Amino acid sequence: MSSFLRYAGASCDPTSAAHKFGYDYQTLESLLCDAGFSRVRQCGYMGSPDPILHVDVHSRVNDRVGPRGHYSLFVEAIQ
Repeated sequence: MSSFLRYAGASCDPTSAAHKFGYDYQTLESLLCDAGFSRVRQCGYMGSPDPILHVDVHSRVNDRVGPRGHYSLFVEAIQ
């Protein structure tokens, strides 16, 4: 993951808007549950049943798809 993040333009500079971390679903789900979220679910691009969460279109890259699916991870969590 770290080599991919460097390739994707990740930056350690705290003032940079670049990615700082990369997560798989299992790791992010565990962190969100530890932070107090009670329901965590993976969804697809623009796949939330709640229209207010249809914000994926505001990114230039979230709709990019590779051989194994979307490059982005789409997750929603409820406290």
